[in-house]
Amino acid sequence: MWRFNWLLILRISFVIVVVISNFSCATPVPPKPQESYSPSIAAISPESQELIFTDDFSDSNSGWIALSDPADKTRKVAYENGELLLTIDKDRPKLSLMAGNRRMMKLGDFAFEVDARKDSGENGSACFIDFKDIKGGVLNGSGYALYLADNSEYYVIYYDKNTDGLVLKRSGYLTNVKPGKDANQLKIAHLGTQTDFYINGYRLESISDNLSMESMVSFGIQTLDKNTAGTRYYFDNFKIYNLEK
Repeated sequence: MWRFNWLLILRISFVIVVVISNFSCATPVPPKPQESYSPSIAAISPESQELIFTDDFSDSNSGWIALSDPADKTRKVAYENGELLLTIDKDRPKLSLMAGNRRMMKLGDFAFEVDARKDSGENGSACFIDFKDIKGGVLNGSGYALYLADNSEYYVIYYDKNTDGLVLKRSGYLTNVKPGKDANQLKIAHLGTQTDFYINGYRLESISDNLSMESMVSFGIQTLDKNTAGTRYYFDNFKIYNLEK
């Protein structure tokens, strides 16, 4: 059974979220699925929403790059067969790869989503989406992330720029995660001071924290354990909506 302890932050060019996973000494037992937390706060309900950016990654010149050390050839972002492929080819835990787009605009009230599927690699990795405040700079902005691990566990994370640390807001196991190489949709919506988090249309958490910001969004993958060389995830159907109160 997986047990995750949040211990440290690893920075590789851009802020990287780090998760350390430990195995029980006993024989691993698959976790019992449980329905995720039902938020007490009503979901964001904008008066209108407008699709302002979309990418199906069919155009290899659409601008996505790896937000990591260019000299590190073990982490790659590549266009492949109409999807965006993120690869970590290194046996090292706590290693992240983020994809960003220099054409991306500043966002106020927004929702964004992307489909993600794991293609290969040993168990012990996750995909994620996040957004950070860019008023104080891209590298140290506050913000949120949504992680989906390959054992169907999810995490809602808060980036705290004041303490340079991470705050785990919510975690649990999901019953609606699609198995194998099927894609799962990750989505975050931010309107006013509220942020909602979804996987496959199921709302996991809603947070209202008086955090109003201009944001940049990205997505990526994370190794949680060793023996993760060859970890490959495909992303597709990236969309951003402008939300109106």
